Amino acid sequence: DVGIISHFQSMNEKLPIEYLRRNHIQYEFVSYISMVGTLFVSKQFEGAGQFIKSAYSNLETVENKNFDKDYLKNAKKFLKIISSYLTTNNLITDKLKKELTENKNCG
Repeated sequence: DVGIISHFQSMNEKLPIEYLRRNHIQYEFVSYISMVGTLFVSKQFEGAGQFIKSAYSNLETVENKNFDKDYLKNAKKFLKIISSYLTTNNLITDKLKKELTENKNCG
């Protein structure tokens, strides 16, 4: 979906460059976001869904105050858009769909 890819690109334009340092607290989250986008574009939908879960799990352990507010807002929106797309279009297993829709932290 072109709209999703466009959102991914604009979100990355707002990515604070220091988040790409391996010792930075946001590195893990940014890596998950990157994998979600990469796997989605590659049509590896189940993998993208698994990384959505990992990204939300990471957000539970890293406080929101440690993130750039604009980037975090766009990243959460991206995760929600992808999750909705995957579940609505039945592109993931029922088990993963259930996990993404029932877990209050996954969108």
